[in-house]
Amino acid sequence: MGLIDLIGKELPLFIDSLYNNPEMEFEYLEKRYLVSGYMENNDYILSVDTIEKDSKNVFVIKNPSRQKCVEAFEKAPIFGGKTIYEAESQIKVLYG
Repeated sequence: MGLIDLIGKELPLFIDSLYNNPEMEFEYLEKRYLVSGYMENNDYILSVDTIEKDSKNVFVIKNPSRQKCVEAFEKAPIFGGKTIYEAESQIKVLYG
């Protein structure tokens, strides 16, 4: 596996952090995104939003299982029809 650019965050570390209430900002093809995870009642919510003038939610899942949430994120074609694994070489983590 390659590296997610900047701060040398490896993709497995990026994915692992999704299990622990993350808040990470990253850039893909000059578009900024915010991924966040949090608990609400007994559900884990994992969400990805664009950070722009007209911000929008591009992914959200709510499930009691953190693992199911992360697996859904891994399979989601969020990045111009690509998954995180297909787009990883063009992702720059800005913080988180």
